[in-house]
Amino acid sequence: MEDYTFRDETLEGIINFAMDIVKAVRSSRAERELTPKTKADFFVLLPEEELPPLLDLCGFMGCLAYANNVTLTSEKSSIPENCYSVTITPTCTVFVQIN
Repeated sequence: MEDYTFRDETLEGIINFAMDIVKAVRSSRAERELTPKTKADFFVLLPEEELPPLLDLCGFMGCLAYANNVTLTSEKSSIPENCYSVTITPTCTVFVQIN
């Protein structure tokens, strides 16, 4: 039997980045003592060119981070004011709105 040698490093990088977002949101929720029952919306602020790879992962991130909605945006003006922020990378910030 031959080992399966296919590896898509680009896809792995995208999934790892999505998991970094999930981990940061979950950590920030824990710091604020928010239970999984407390649903939130979160907004991922990224440069326009970094949005497309994450579009298909919104449901994945939302489920793992206990969110109602996940919105990807490149415009800070589309983010509600009553959110707290979590910095993921120098170009990526997540804004969490508690419902």
